[in-house]
Amino acid sequence: MRGDLFALLDPDGTGPATPSKGSGRQGTPARIAAAAKHLASRVASGERAPGVPVVMQCLDELAQLDEGKDAMRAFWALASVRQRLLALGLARARSFPGTFIGDRVLVVPQTRQAQVIRVLPAEERTTWFVATREAFPSTARKSEDVPLPEGRPELDDTALGPPRIDLAEVTFRLFRFGASPTDIRLCMRVVQEPGSFCDVLMTGDGERVAMLSRDVIGIFDGDGKPVLSGRLPVDTDASKGAEITAMALQGDILGLNLRAAKDKVVELALIAVSERKGFPVGLVGDDAQGLLLGPRQAYVMDGVQLVRLPLFGASATEEIKVFSVRPWFAEYPWTAKHLMAWDGKRVWLSNGQKIVIIDEGLDLVRAEIVLPEPIVDLWVTASEVRLVHFDPTTGRVRVALWELARVEG
Repeated sequence: MRGDLFALLDPDGTGPATPSKGSGRQGTPARIAAAAKHLASRVASGERAPGVPVVMQCLDELAQLDEGKDAMRAFWALASVRQRLLALGLARARSFPGTFIGDRVLVVPQTRQAQVIRVLPAEERTTWFVATREAFPSTARKSEDVPLPEGRPELDDTALGPPRIDLAEVTFRLFRFGASPTDIRLCMRVVQEPGSFCDVLMTGDGERVAMLSRDVIGIFDGDGKPVLSGRLPVDTDASKGAEITAMALQGDILGLNLRAAKDKVVELALIAVSERKGFPVGLVGDDAQGLLLGPRQAYVMDGVQLVRLPLFGASATEEIKVFSVRPWFAEYPWTAKHLMAWDGKRVWLSNGQKIVIIDEGLDLVRAEIVLPEPIVDLWVTASEVRLVHFDPTTGRVRVALWELARVEG
């Protein structure tokens, strides 16, 4: 419900961190009051579940807005409601709304500086794959190896030693953790030379996982054996600014968000893994940074909106749907990349601090959960959710298993 009120305050879905560009839908007090009354009527009729008392009080105040002769007072009331909603959203939850079943700790065999980028399950969630990233300073070069700019005097103070230029060498690793604590295996290693950094993508479908570096991919089964390795059948000319911005795996289908050049719109393409054949689906947005595949649809995170594309035998009458995401994360600094998961009926969206659960058709938000502690990944099924926490000081990954009896709010 708090997200609904933010949507009333920011009808463009840009949120307070991104001001509206003047589309004609600015939130004047009169328009906000009319929308609030409509939302209140939906709550009264049972179409929309009510929020906590503080949120409902804010809704009542919005519904009673009246510019009248004192428009400034109405805008003050809007500012007051916004501040209370922000404060409520930033309050840390005491516990996750579910039954705690247990957890598992994965000790990453790397230095404490390693960052965890994805943690995904395989084989009935008894096997886990962890992708990490490490950055090391490259070997320093002597002054005579480094050309000095014109007009700069050469250094002759030998006590200082030669100037050092520290460039980062980035290494990505994919580890498999079996059922036994000692069953740890390195499946894939990607080394990027200084100056050639590119994000490595990782995805999975619960049975297999895929790791992609530019156009080179490795797909592994639950035992850590490669199912597919090599170059993808797509054109990714880095010199033109081409890139793969997101990846998703669903059975034998691999989905990719492709940008052919830096000034081009991102396009969704699907590849049959067994046949190594791909085909384009269509354009999905200028800033498509997330991708999720469901049984009959694809979900793309494009800027401040979530887009649903009918696929895989969906009815020809189904339309592309767009869900405004920014109002539901208005209390946090905006990030283009979100964690996305699919439980068979709903989309789970998280910025690491909070989870929003949305119906398959993007018509209704079922739950809004502020997390008691940050997460780096999540995995959901019909009734279970696994929250992944990472402690960089110890280099340990903790996967907490929760059982959910009901997801609604």
